[in-house]
Amino acid sequence: MNHVRASCNFGRRWDNMKFDPKALLAQKAEKIEKFLQELTVKMAEKPTLVVIGGFAVRAHGSRRFSHDGDIMVDYRTHGELRDQFALYRNPRLGKEQFLTPFGADVDVYVENQHKLRVPFDEIQAFAEKKNGLWVACAEHLVILKLDALKSRRHSDKGDKDTEDILVLTTCAKLERTSILKRHLLSEDWALLFDIVDTPGNWQKLTQNNYKKASALQKEAQATLKALRPGDVEIE
Repeated sequence: MNHVRASCNFGRRWDNMKFDPKALLAQKAEKIEKFLQELTVKMAEKPTLVVIGGFAVRAHGSRRFSHDGDIMVDYRTHGELRDQFALYRNPRLGKEQFLTPFGADVDVYVENQHKLRVPFDEIQAFAEKKNGLWVACAEHLVILKLDALKSRRHSDKGDKDTEDILVLTTCAKLERTSILKRHLLSEDWALLFDIVDTPGNWQKLTQNNYKKASALQKEAQATLKALRPGDVEIE
């Protein structure tokens, strides 16, 4: 009887683990990250495949898991990917997509064919090696995340973009003023400051740890004020 009861208990624990959305997302994210690392190993020393999106932000310090991968590649690497995977074009979003062997989506932004604000050669020039991946630098990720947020601010994906921006302004080392000055317009700076100046964003990030939220907010505000060009005024 005890053996039967123990078996039943084990079954319930297994069911709980199997259907826990957070656990499933974590397992999927780990597989995607390992897959991207394996792709990176095949690249030359000069990064021809650069990770952007959630996994890049995670490499810079985020704890959030992402359910898909995002990469920027040059023409040669694009050809190699096409030899290995079935890539599908999404002309509206200026990207291609393929499925990993375990069923996860990877979005591919090809050199001179994507619609992102930052060109591949610039992303490549400032890419950093972290967690076994070539990832976009924090400044480029802030720019890309701001653009993504504009089209989906009041949505779940928009909330993730906001969280990523908060992480990048605190955990990552933002210091390349020239990159931000080259790409960010006055309205971009206004949106960026609106994000960091909203206490609720930090409270959500820290799960209502008000002391930590306040400290992180002050840190981010100081960082952005130091980086902001002198000719940009924020109301």
